[in-house]
Amino acid sequence: MHFPSWHTPSTGPMNGANQALSYIVFVRDRQAFERKYPGLEIVHQEICGNYLRYLISGGLNFRQLLPDVFIPVLKVIEKLLYPLRRILALHHIVVIRRTS
Repeated sequence: MHFPSWHTPSTGPMNGANQALSYIVFVRDRQAFERKYPGLEIVHQEICGNYLRYLISGGLNFRQLLPDVFIPVLKVIEKLLYPLRRILALHHIVVIRRTS
């Protein structure tokens, strides 16, 4: 969240990966984004509340940690933790529209 720029080093095992980059550009530096790209408009932002299910599923690279039968329980836990979603969330959706 405190990374100074929008560019990440492209070396190392993650080869330039930065999960915080969308937060940095579209939340922290939104005014800078709007100045730099006046022809683009952020029309929607949404925090995804599926963080527990994503982690338990193994994400993109790992094995699923629990069987699918636990999905309803995880959904209930995510609903209970809803007030903490800004802290716990791993993903968010940003919709951008070209205005010109």
